[in-house]
Amino acid sequence: LGTETYTAATTTPQRLSYRYAVTEARYEVRLTRLDTKQTDSRYGHELVWAGLRSYLPGAQTYGAVTVVAMRFRATNNLSQQASRKVNMIVTRRLRTWHPVSGWSAGTTATRNPAWAIADICRADYGAGLPDNRIDLAGLYALAQEWDSRGDTFNGIFDRQSTIMESTTQVSRAGRGLPFMQGGILQVVRDAAVALPVAMFTQRNIQKQSLKLEYLMATEETADCIDVSYFDEDVWSQRTVRCTLPTGSNDKPAKVQLFGVTDRAQAWREGMYTIACNRYRRRLLTFGTEMEGFIPALGDLIAVQHDMPRWGQSGEIAAWNAATKTATLTEPLDWSAGGGHKLAFRRRDGSVAGPYNVAAGADLYHAILVDWDSGTDPTPDTGGDRERAHFAFGPSTAQYIRARVLSVRPATRETVEIAAVIESD
Repeated sequence: LGTETYTAATTTPQRLSYRYAVTEARYEVRLTRLDTKQTDSRYGHELVWAGLRSYLPGAQTYGAVTVVAMRFRATNNLSQQASRKVNMIVTRRLRTWHPVSGWSAGTTATRNPAWAIADICRADYGAGLPDNRIDLAGLYALAQEWDSRGDTFNGIFDRQSTIMESTTQVSRAGRGLPFMQGGILQVVRDAAVALPVAMFTQRNIQKQSLKLEYLMATEETADCIDVSYFDEDVWSQRTVRCTLPTGSNDKPAKVQLFGVTDRAQAWREGMYTIACNRYRRRLLTFGTEMEGFIPALGDLIAVQHDMPRWGQSGEIAAWNAATKTATLTEPLDWSAGGGHKLAFRRRDGSVAGPYNVAAGADLYHAILVDWDSGTDPTPDTGGDRERAHFAFGPSTAQYIRARVLSVRPATRETVEIAAVIESD
């Protein structure tokens, strides 16, 4: 292919590479030395042919991945291991969604977990779901929440995994959990909720179906958490200890947060986890009818039952809007000290109230002191539809609040709900 000449006066070995343009064919290549090798010790005149490489032209398409090409100077300090030690500061670019304008025209640099979840669900290398199978409005609301809190997801998926596993890992960085309901993928984030979405009393809880379980602490129960995360400041794994103000540090549990690179975020999630471990230790299951499909995973519900003495219940038989007086099917017990409250179930199953109440003419009557005819619903009475259920008790004990963990159909008409009793 040609003759090459190179001259240098140095004892440092020289590495040379040459390129030759050829036509498409099969080649056999031979290297021949044309000068005489100097054998004197004062000369460095040795030639080593390291190798021959061919380059085939073609379209190098790797799909929807990010590709980085680098060229290294071949020195004695470059080894096979060192050539792979490459670190980069990168931010993913994804399309984002807005309730008014829809999907963005182009990609945007974003670290928000919501749009990583949307990309996993929509992309052809992911689930490939259409938009009507994804709760985009819910993801948008979560994106605003995560932006305000400074929660980010900075993980790299370099191996195959299932769609639900991947979305769970991304959601976990923001204290969320994905689930499918009605064929739509949704993500719920555990956060403080003021009003329950549904109320269940002895009127709509199946007889003898209520089960209450207490998770008692043992010698192995963790009292603090060591959260491991990849720190973006030092570029290595770091651990942050999370302990409640009144807790101890005797038995730490270890938790790995994938995709979390900020110490403050790792600490918040660790404190949340250890608080759940201490204060959410009462599990509740009960059976109900089709209204059991009203709450979804993570929703807050109100539960009344007399077995653990969670308030009193009954139905509202009559209602006088002028005097704000409810006629009840069950007598009320006013013996407990403190103010009393009454809540009743709306037509959609949610909770109206609780309202401050005063004793009426007898134990079967109660006056809803702060009921407002302009804004508050009127309880259903009579026989044309199911009468409104009520829950009554002292200001903090007319019912308990619980977080839904699962909703499982038991038969075609009944549902079993599992929940954990909430703690502020």
